[in-house]
Amino acid sequence: MSSTPNGHTKPVLLATTILLEGSLPSMSSTIGTAHCKRTDGLSWRKRVDPPLIQYRAFSSISCPDEEEGRKIDDMMAAYMDTVSREWAQRQAESADPSTVPHWEDPVARFQEYTQLALLHKTDQLSECMSDVYAAGGEWPFTYRVYSSVNDFLDAGGELFHPNHQPLDTSEYADRLERAVTSARGVDELESASSDTIKLTFTTDVSKPTRLERNRLRIAASEESGNEKLVESWRVLPPKVGIVSRITEDSPDWIKKSKSAHESFNQSIIEAIGDSFDPGSTVQLGPQTTSGEFVTRTGRLEHRLFKQAAYIAADQVSSTHSERHATDDSEEAEGHPVKAAWLEQSMFDVVNEKPAKERLFYSQRLSKYENSIEDGLLKLWDEGEGGGDGFESGTREWGDWA
Repeated sequence: MSSTPNGHTKPVLLATTILLEGSLPSMSSTIGTAHCKRTDGLSWRKRVDPPLIQYRAFSSISCPDEEEGRKIDDMMAAYMDTVSREWAQRQAESADPSTVPHWEDPVARFQEYTQLALLHKTDQLSECMSDVYAAGGEWPFTYRVYSSVNDFLDAGGELFHPNHQPLDTSEYADRLERAVTSARGVDELESASSDTIKLTFTTDVSKPTRLERNRLRIAASEESGNEKLVESWRVLPPKVGIVSRITEDSPDWIKKSKSAHESFNQSIIEAIGDSFDPGSTVQLGPQTTSGEFVTRTGRLEHRLFKQAAYIAADQVSSTHSERHATDDSEEAEGHPVKAAWLEQSMFDVVNEKPAKERLFYSQRLSKYENSIEDGLLKLWDEGEGGGDGFESGTREWGDWA
């Protein structure tokens, strides 16, 4: 085992790559750019987002000599600064556009690209750390690169920030399926004839499965002379949201008809609600974890998507010639209808609204899980005689609104 000049065992710098976001078909707005409208009059462009991959390094320096420990820490920081610059440069030089999936590619192609990109960047990180280490002469530490976050953590590495957590593979698979289905919906809207009523809609879990504590203070009785605090805990069911919009390139009369829009929106709600199964709830018990809340909410979101994209969209879409009443009681000639479910970011762009930041959903999920974890700790802490005093009222954990 290598050691420092003072005879101490050299500390080990641990490093790994972290997949924060996988590759997805995506969209961007052209509003406010040099080309506000495309030649076909639409205000968006399609794109494919590459995986978002970063590295993390960690070392727990245990050195009896405080001054030597600070010196090693400073040298590690300088070493990783050089590695970071070298890694960024090699990524830019090795970028190969031919390997990037196309907008219309299936789910498997995006998954393959994401996995290969992660492996490639891990190899690059290992090469950079090796080259910089070799060029620096004698370092008072060693290093080790891990190909998986789990191995990194098992070796003693730590991830301090909630936003440093790796993307869950099942969460990515679900989001990717939704994004690919949404991309097909956008293509179908673009290919629809000019007289088609184009109806876009999106779904969301507006309130996830939450944890609630209710405390009620009961006045002292004559017998006991002491106040009582009655406490109850329960799991609050999730709530879903449905929003629809008629696109700007739909026939003018439908954009002016509030009643027609309301009718379409009601049809979507009914088509989703008629056979939508929210699934089972979380049962509170000593073994209940925040992961159960996350899983429950994720399954609900994906089940809602399938009901909306594969059933409701088909039911609402129509090629029949119908007559629609306008708001001024006149009748307009019937038009074919194309309803398309879009994931929220694409829905916002198509309807000329600002899209959310790329890490919005993964960060929201991480904060949600941490909030539920805090609530569960409070629940079992109070059950064992702990708690936060005798405050009364209702408190809720897990609301991401």
